[in-house]
Amino acid sequence: MELIRTLSAEEKPQAREFAALSFVNDGKMRGWVVPLIDVCFEFAMRENTEELDKKLVYASIFSGQEYKEGKLDKIMVEAHKVIRSFLLTKRYLGDENEFNQALDFSEIARFRGLIDRYRHLLIRLQKIQDNSRWKNSTYHLQQFLLEDAIHDSESLHNQVKGDLNVPKVLHALELNYHLQKVVRLNTFLLQQKAVNLDLPDIVEVILNEISIPQRYLEESPSLKINWEICRLLRKTNLVPTDVRTLFDLLLIYENVLDPTILRAFYTYLRSLCAWVANLYSDNEAFSIMRVVFILVPMGLYL
Repeated sequence: MELIRTLSAEEKPQAREFAALSFVNDGKMRGWVVPLIDVCFEFAMRENTEELDKKLVYASIFSGQEYKEGKLDKIMVEAHKVIRSFLLTKRYLGDENEFNQALDFSEIARFRGLIDRYRHLLIRLQKIQDNSRWKNSTYHLQQFLLEDAIHDSESLHNQVKGDLNVPKVLHALELNYHLQKVVRLNTFLLQQKAVNLDLPDIVEVILNEISIPQRYLEESPSLKINWEICRLLRKTNLVPTDVRTLFDLLLIYENVLDPTILRAFYTYLRSLCAWVANLYSDNEAFSIMRVVFILVPMGLYL
């Protein structure tokens, strides 16, 4: 019922049609799964939130039959599996998941010996990447997966020529790794300031050892800005010029950043501004002149 209550009016008939497919609904109780789903759909439309009575549901499905303990539970398990599969399928086959669909299908083609189709799909994947408007963390992860797939393709018929795409695999892997690591570090460091967390040994070791090659910072605006945020969050004391530097960086790259990521960056900027205002609360004139100077234009993006 928790899942069913989340279904939209459009999704409910789709889920019912999905449940009628023998490929999906193939359990021993498959003949009663759709009737149970129908009862649940009807119940979900009611305004009250009382729980379904199992015996009444049993009577609706098995009219005239004596209640048998455990039988309805087995149908419930299979019905839940069907609704879960419907939601997973809908999510996977969505347009926003085009890259992963093409990548998985390329693997299917490869395992079935359709090498030309496999290589054509790799070209399609590269086109998807080339047409990506935002070079965010999703893009960098997908680029690594693509480069690795190209490496597998070239390794299939290794003529002992070329580099088998290994340098590009390593490059994409490194860039994705650095970005994912810094994003998580920033999340932790901001949370630490909010709730005064102790610094775990693993985080301390990473912070002491972390280093990002300049070429990656220049290649990825998202990584460059995240790295600057990390630098500021690690400082014991901030000054207003530190925050201004981050603000200027956001203005430079705002047109090439995913709007969702840009909002997250401005959230960090807002938090850092509040921190600076706190640090300079004893110097009202200095605080107003510097901090509000930053907050006013920032409001245009929040």
